[in-house]
Amino acid sequence: MRVGDVLEAGMGPMGKRQTRGVPARICVALVAAMAALALLVGHALAAEPAGQGGAVTVVTAGKARTYEAYRLFSARVGKGGKASGASWDDCMGAAFYRGLGTFSSAQDALAAVVRGARGDDAAGYLERLAALAVDDGESKPVKSVRSGRATRLGEGVWLLVCKDSQPILLTLGGDDVVVNEKDVRPGVKKEILVRGADGTGLRAKEASASAGDVVRFVLTGTLPSDYGAYRAYGYAFEDRASAAIRPDADSVRVVVVRADGSRKAVDDGFEVRVAGSVLTVEFADLKKSCPKLAFGDRLEVSYEARLRAAEADIGFDVGNENEAVVKFSDSAATGGVGESAPDSATVYSFAVRAVKVDEDGKRVPGAAFTLQREDGRYLSPEGEWVDDAASAALDCDEDGTVVFRALDAGSYRLREVRAPRGFLGLSKDATIDVRADLGQKRLGATCEGDGVRLSTVNAGSGTVDVTVRNAREAKAGVASPGVPKTGDDGQGRLVAASALAAAMMALGLAGKLASDDRILGTGEVRGREATRVADHASS
Repeated sequence: MRVGDVLEAGMGPMGKRQTRGVPARICVALVAAMAALALLVGHALAAEPAGQGGAVTVVTAGKARTYEAYRLFSARVGKGGKASGASWDDCMGAAFYRGLGTFSSAQDALAAVVRGARGDDAAGYLERLAALAVDDGESKPVKSVRSGRATRLGEGVWLLVCKDSQPILLTLGGDDVVVNEKDVRPGVKKEILVRGADGTGLRAKEASASAGDVVRFVLTGTLPSDYGAYRAYGYAFEDRASAAIRPDADSVRVVVVRADGSRKAVDDGFEVRVAGSVLTVEFADLKKSCPKLAFGDRLEVSYEARLRAAEADIGFDVGNENEAVVKFSDSAATGGVGESAPDSATVYSFAVRAVKVDEDGKRVPGAAFTLQREDGRYLSPEGEWVDDAASAALDCDEDGTVVFRALDAGSYRLREVRAPRGFLGLSKDATIDVRADLGQKRLGATCEGDGVRLSTVNAGSGTVDVTVRNAREAKAGVASPGVPKTGDDGQGRLVAASALAAAMMALGLAGKLASDDRILGTGEVRGREATRVADHASS
């Protein structure tokens, strides 16, 4: 018996331990500072320092546009577009900076802006930044910048905003800068709605789930920078789930998310289709269905799907990956159709495998087990959670093995409901706790219970292995020494026992006589003792 067995396994080697001491901290700080100050956002050319303020020229691929220029920070701009000595004095309104977050200095706020503009959702971040600048009620554009014309601006960090194009973030020193307007194509992001520790809904790229659980997905689609040039615009989400994920068409919800963060439900103007594990949400003409939609706004599609145990991939090696794309009108002139780069989210599941063995470790078939989770429900052979324990028993195979598939991380009770013929079953349930670190791709487990031992944990295959060891039953007619069993000849055993006792007494008496003879050494004593023994025997 082993109580409180603990095992843990991870995918791949652990990272190296961070070097301690002042030099290591200085290096980390220098690297972070260099990354924060390098304002190479990708929307503007780097400017060399040469005095106070240069001119910016915006080059567009299509018709001329007008941008409103907002000065986010005044700063000294050096080589490579690095900005230092940032100040927010006489720049944007206080509401704008409060919208960015809480910062102890303008330089810290500038570093946060850079991180957002260089992150995975750079386009979305710039749109939110533009909305904050336009709607804070205090900030005013410094100048209007007409595309194709050089416009002189002061030294610092600038945001150029146009309702028909993506915002442009740039650093401007003393030299003139030419900015090529970025052509933004539609994109998509797929995420999973999960419940946070505080009970609020969070979004993640990975989650774990159990058989039959409802998994909630969210697809977020963006619009092209030339959306305003189209008279009609086709737009469709195509979600390609794994075989274990079956979308529910009736659960589909569509929401428009404005650039300022406001939300509005869309109830019609689109078609929902489900073919196997492929979900399609299609707008034949997005302009007609959502007439107020503009570049910078986003479309959100949410839906529910159940995890099917039989088709589920187990462990971190594979996972149940689900990807999505958006298909869209790709040319206002020719009416072509484009497709975005795919984005994916993954659902992981795990398994508990129990092996029945005898006292010698040899596998024994014929047992049956149930697995109960914390809410009291049992995993059935069909891969569903049920209330009836009798219908949830799983039989061991010929090798004495039973596998409970498609489990989420959590605590489970393993019960032996039928022992193999000739064996004693578990006297009480065993408790198995499964832990999963999705970010590190690590799987851990503990096991408590008499006769149940945690043997291995494999993160790649997602399997927690336990061994159930039982003793054989006592055979009929075989009893412990001195304890009669039903069917024994009690009288015969009593006679035998009496004879044994008499023999032992006789041996003891003979030894005593020999001892007396050695001690006294007289024939008189020997004769007297012999007579007494003879008299006792006759009586």
